[in-house]
Amino acid sequence: MILADEVYERPVYDAPSCPREPYVLYTQRRAQVMTALSALPGVSLPEPQDTFYAFPQFEGLTDSTAFTARLVRETGVALAPGVGFGAAGEGYLRWCFASTEQTVARTHSRLRAFLDGQPSSGHV
Repeated sequence: MILADEVYERPVYDAPSCPREPYVLYTQRRAQVMTALSALPGVSLPEPQDTFYAFPQFEGLTDSTAFTARLVRETGVALAPGVGFGAAGEGYLRWCFASTEQTVARTHSRLRAFLDGQPSSGHV
C-alpha cells in the first residue's frame, strides 16, 4: 500500500503503478529535440523538465502565429505559436516531442530547411 504522502514525495515516474517506458522514451525524445534545436542558429531554450514539449525562443521572431501558419502550410510541420500561451510567449514556438524518433527527425529536417529559406530581414 502506498500512502498519498509517499507518492507526492517522489517523482511520478517512480510510482509503482506508472510505466517506466514512456518516461524513458520522452527522455530520449527530449535529448533528440535539444540536440536538433541547439544546431539551429539564433535558437535558445532551457532544457525542458518533466514535460514532453520544448519552448525555444527564436531570435528575430516577431509574429509566431504567422510563422507557424506558414510553416504548416509549406512543410506540414505543426508547431504551436508561443503567443498562444500569453503575450510573453511571442518569439517562442512550442514543439511537442511526444512522438517517434523518426517524426522528431523529420520535423527538425523540415524546420531547418524552412529556416534556411527565410529572408535575412531579421524577421523570422
